[in-house]
Amino acid sequence: MGARYDFHTHTVLSDGELLPIELIRRAKVLGFKAIAITDHIGADDPAPMLKTLKAECEMGEEAWGIRALYGVELTHVPAKFISRVADRARKTGAQVIVVHGETLVEPVEKGTNWAAVNSDIDILAHPGPLAPREAKLAAERCIFLELTSRAGHSYTNGRVVAVGRAAGASFLVNSDSHSPRDMMGSEMAAGVGDGAGLTPAELKKALFDSPRKLLEKCRR
Repeated sequence: MGARYDFHTHTVLSDGELLPIELIRRAKVLGFKAIAITDHIGADDPAPMLKTLKAECEMGEEAWGIRALYGVELTHVPAKFISRVADRARKTGAQVIVVHGETLVEPVEKGTNWAAVNSDIDILAHPGPLAPREAKLAAERCIFLELTSRAGHSYTNGRVVAVGRAAGASFLVNSDSHSPRDMMGSEMAAGVGDGAGLTPAELKKALFDSPRKLLEKCRR
């Protein structure tokens, strides 16, 4: 299937098992073209975490030639504060901003998806029962909708595809990795997208075109 991209992963800086540099190394060995480390934040100042991630991402890029991006995932942030927290993360230097969407398997506040797509973010992760108006605004604002391989969060991948397709939204296939066993190669990623109902053309866009668009956005 070619190069692999993943824009939603976690390290020991939040609730993951790996050091950032180890995650980057494992991604390189698995054939990744690019990876984003998006550790969890709430109301805390993201600057110290982003400083560490930036140093390790830059070291991994220089040593191994893999594109390594540093970012955050806003997790269980009250809907009314999502825009404020996202703006602070962006001003602090986050290259990729993910919002923890309304997955069925966690008590995420209702209204989180809508607040997310009204904010300066890049990815709405595992959005659960995604509404048409949320998908439409995501498409208009060039916010990517996530199809995930993570257990539980993946229950609504099919709905995300159906609603997102109707709205003209773009998809990414991410792992939400917290440990080495969560990381997936290109074949598994293709299987996740196919299982969610993507057509072959849509699958190509989700696996290759959308990642390149997000990387170009980060360069700007």
